[in-house]
Amino acid sequence: FEHEREQIRKMAAAMDSANAANKAKSEFLNRLSHDIRTPMNIIQNMTDFALADLQDQDKLIDDLHKIKGANAFLLSLINDILDISKIESGNISLHLEPYPFQEYLQAIDDIIVPLCRSKNLQLKLHPGPIEGTIMTDRVRLNQILLNLISNAVKYTPSGGKIDLSFSSEKQPSQKLLCTLVVKDTGIGMRPEFLAH
Repeated sequence: FEHEREQIRKMAAAMDSANAANKAKSEFLNRLSHDIRTPMNIIQNMTDFALADLQDQDKLIDDLHKIKGANAFLLSLINDILDISKIESGNISLHLEPYPFQEYLQAIDDIIVPLCRSKNLQLKLHPGPIEGTIMTDRVRLNQILLNLISNAVKYTPSGGKIDLSFSSEKQPSQKLLCTLVVKDTGIGMRPEFLAH
């Protein structure tokens, strides 16, 4: 009887472990599918803009730069999907590298501006004084910003505004405390969801 109980306990533990792995995989794929849709939509919209701007070389070049930026972000997300171990474990490893603020602003211009433009939203950037260069995983940082912005775009009616504010403060440890604030004129969040 004791042996049978132990077998049942082991089977239940194995089932719990399999369910947890399956849940982690589902959450990972849901997150990535959400992230992938955004650059794909940008590429589609900017391709339409590029076709409309064939006669204006400056606009056409700008459209192509934005397509290239969205494509680079999309490729980085696809590389994540190809790493099956991340899906199985739910873990994503970070790849730290210098990320100059001007390159971050360029990523915003390439990815976020077309997103706002496609929904007729006004995007205002408020870059405060940014000192130094941060060490971060640029793909993850871009993902976080993209999630915040795509939600702001999704829940802000056409003609609305989205404000992005940046600031940095040097710490005694020589680290940099960076702050990013996303504000919009959308529907907002219910207090109970905000707490979650």
